[in-house]
Amino acid sequence: MADSSEEQAPVTWLVRHVSASQVVLTDLLRLTDCVPRPFLDAAAAASSTQSSVAARSPTARVLFDFSYLRQSEALDAAVYADQALCDTWDELRETYGDQIARFYQVW
Repeated sequence: MADSSEEQAPVTWLVRHVSASQVVLTDLLRLTDCVPRPFLDAAAAASSTQSSVAARSPTARVLFDFSYLRQSEALDAAVYADQALCDTWDELRETYGDQIARFYQVW
């Protein structure tokens, strides 16, 4: 006959993982309330029906999604070629850099 602790091991493992997952999801939900407005505006502009880069806000033009990983050199060159975009990037980094660093430190 199997030991009762051996029978309970899968249940205990599952309860621990479900509990840990709930903590992660709760933290993510709490952090979404702290996202700075320019980042939300940029996300909304990126998902809008306007596909023209020129029509997007300057903030949206310097905040990239995962496509940045494939096109980092081209996107960096586009930002550094335009002084207004460089200024926007510097302003975002100076204003929100510490807050964004704290988001990364959480994870």
